[in-house]
Amino acid sequence: MVLPSAVKLSVRFADMNEITLTDREEAIARKAAKLAIEEMSGEFYKKVGKTVVEKALIWIGMLVVGFVIGKGWIVKV
Repeated sequence: MVLPSAVKLSVRFADMNEITLTDREEAIARKAAKLAIEEMSGEFYKKVGKTVVEKALIWIGMLVVGFVIGKGWIVKV
């Protein structure tokens, strides 16, 4: 049953220039596209934000360890 739907899709793409959307269909398509973009960008920024926070915490940790060693609070044995 996959083949007939694939055939329909190829026919639809071939006739794409002749398709007209009603105002309602166009509004639905715009809203769906907007939601998809918001979701994708939200996931991207979550991943980027997580990476930035992790790197910042690593740098802060290295600075604290360097400061503590520099003050002599940790003595090499």
